[in-house]
Amino acid sequence: MAKIEYGTLSDNELVEYIKKKDSTSEKAFAEVYSRYSQRVYAYALRITGSRTDAQDCFQEVFIRFYEKISQKKADGSLISYLLTIARNYYLSKKRDEKLVLKIDESEIFTPTFEDNSIEQKELERILPEALMKLKYHERELIILRVYEGLSYNEIEKITGVHNGNLLRNRFHRSREKLRNILSVYFK
Repeated sequence: MAKIEYGTLSDNELVEYIKKKDSTSEKAFAEVYSRYSQRVYAYALRITGSRTDAQDCFQEVFIRFYEKISQKKADGSLISYLLTIARNYYLSKKRDEKLVLKIDESEIFTPTFEDNSIEQKELERILPEALMKLKYHERELIILRVYEGLSYNEIEKITGVHNGNLLRNRFHRSREKLRNILSVYFK
C-alpha cells in the first residue's frame, strides 16, 4: 500500500479517512487539527473573551468532531462544521450555566495590524473590549464575517438563520453598533 500524504488531501478526503476509525484515522485527524486548530481557538477566544473558556471550548470541539464525524455530510466546508460545533458548545454552556461574561484584559485576543501607528495600537487595545459590549449574536456575526472571512452562506449554516437578507441586515446593524461603541474613542 502506498504511503498516504495527508497534507495533500482535501478536507472531504480527510473526513472519509477519519470515519474509517482505523490506522489512517489518527493521521487524518492530526492533519485536520493542524489545518484548523488555530482558527478554532481564535474563534473560541473571540466569542468567549476568556482564555480558560476558549481552551475548554477548543478541546471540546475536537473531541466532539472526532466522536460525531460519522454524522458529517460531505456538503459544506470543514471549518464551518468545526465553528458550528464551537458555537453550539458555547451556547449550550451559556444556557446551562447562565454564563456571565467577565472581561479580563489579560485574556482578550487582540488582532494584529501591520500598521504600528498610535491609532492602530489603541484600536488593538479597545476592539476586544468593544466586541464584548455587543450582544452574543451581534458579536458572533462580526467574528464570523470579519475575522473568519466566511461567506453569508456559510454563516447561514452555522447560525441556522436561513434568510440571507436578514443575516446581511443583522450584520450591518451589528457593525454599526460596534462603530458607535468605538466612536467614543475616535473622532
